[in-house]
Amino acid sequence: MSELRVTAIASLHAEFSVPGDKSISHRAAIFSGLANGLCSIRNFLPSEDCINTLNAMQALAPATKCSKNSLDMAQTSWSSTAGPCN
Repeated sequence: MSELRVTAIASLHAEFSVPGDKSISHRAAIFSGLANGLCSIRNFLPSEDCINTLNAMQALAPATKCSKNSLDMAQTSWSSTAGPCN
C-alpha cells in the first residue's frame, strides 16, 4: 500500500467553476463564512435550505453582497475568543 502525506499550506488562491449544486452551495457558504478575507461564490443555488445555510453564515460574516448569479462574503478576522464555537 502506498503512503500519502498531506502538508499544510500558508494560503490558497484559486478559482473553481462548477454548475450550481445544492451540496456545493452549502459547502461554499460554510467555507466562506469560516474563511478570513473575501470569498466570491458564483452559481450559488438559491434553494430554501441553501439560503438558510447562507443566512447562518451571514451571522458570522455580515459583510455579504448578493447579486443575481453571485455573492461575496467578507470575514474580517477570527480571534481565539470569538468564533463559531463560542
